[in-house]
Amino acid sequence: MGSMYVSGHRQTFWNTTAVTDLLQTGYQTSIKGVNYTLSYNYNKGAWHDKPEQIFSLNISMPLGDGTWSGKRSRQSNTMYATYGQVISNDGHTRYSAGVTGTALENNNLNYGVQQNYSSGDSGRIASSNVTANYRGATGNSNIGYNYSGQSSRLNYGLSGGIVAHEDGVTFSQPLGETNILVKAPHAKDVKVANGIGIKTDQRGYAVLPSASTYRQNRVALDINSLANNIELDNPVAYVVPTQGALVRSTFDVRVGVRVLMNITYKGQPVPFGASVTQAANSGDNIVGNNGQVFLSGLALQGRLKVQWTTGPEGQCTVHYQLDEGSELKNISKLTAECV
Repeated sequence: MGSMYVSGHRQTFWNTTAVTDLLQTGYQTSIKGVNYTLSYNYNKGAWHDKPEQIFSLNISMPLGDGTWSGKRSRQSNTMYATYGQVISNDGHTRYSAGVTGTALENNNLNYGVQQNYSSGDSGRIASSNVTANYRGATGNSNIGYNYSGQSSRLNYGLSGGIVAHEDGVTFSQPLGETNILVKAPHAKDVKVANGIGIKTDQRGYAVLPSASTYRQNRVALDINSLANNIELDNPVAYVVPTQGALVRSTFDVRVGVRVLMNITYKGQPVPFGASVTQAANSGDNIVGNNGQVFLSGLALQGRLKVQWTTGPEGQCTVHYQLDEGSELKNISKLTAECV
């Protein structure tokens, strides 16, 4: 049904009858996705004749998923309408209404628009503010505008980091005390799954700031953001940095074509379970039913070694040729003869 809190405080003073009392209570609940918070504060100062009492109400309501990126991301954006009201026993009131949320595919844009209205001893005052914060691969930026009465203010800023390492220079978001350098050669514009707005640069490097020291840090690349001609042997790596260190997390990248190949030997599919080895890759690919095998990181032409048993009669070689532009396809299909 929600949550409730109550806290109280009383302070007495030596050799006097003066007492300071403070009481705070509140209740929070959610009904059909709408959050409500109601609170009450009572403050009676030792040398004040009249206690201060404040009532406040805050409401937050979701407005759809707020997706502005042109396509729905796996992690939907958020958008909330907010309303706040504060009333005190001395006649001061304050009202606020606004919209806050996140946008873009990786939720790396935070924004807020708010309108305030207050009345009291100084009369009636209206104020407005608009803010936006963007977290990008090579740095962060923010902009804000505030208007109140006869004054207005515009503020903006840029922040980021520069890391020099043995392979060059990499720009990043603001650095923490301990950081991780991601190395995935030739895999450009690949998202780092556990970093908001972070992706590899044109050379395949990125910086994951503010790592946990003396603990295992998980570094993961989003395979859905890989180009069609890029394949990772393992998209997840683990590093344990010391305090103040910049550690490197290296990923093995294969650049080439993805191919679903049907291999035949003397007119018949090669046996199930046979291994297929690329000349530039020490790993084996296993043949499935009907001589079919999936290969990645292939050059447009080359040679493959196929083996299903020891001895010259249990192995053969495939010389293949792929069409120009195959590296731009999600997957290519080819039938090849093994000799």
